Amino acid sequence: MRFIRTIGLAITMLTLVQATATAGVIIG
Repeated sequence: MRFIRTIGLAITMLTLVQATATAGVIIG
């Protein structure tokens, strides 16, 4: 269960990073 939660958090963080990077490229 802990591994699943950790993977979920990792995926969420990566998604947020990618979204931020994409927004930065669009805005910048």
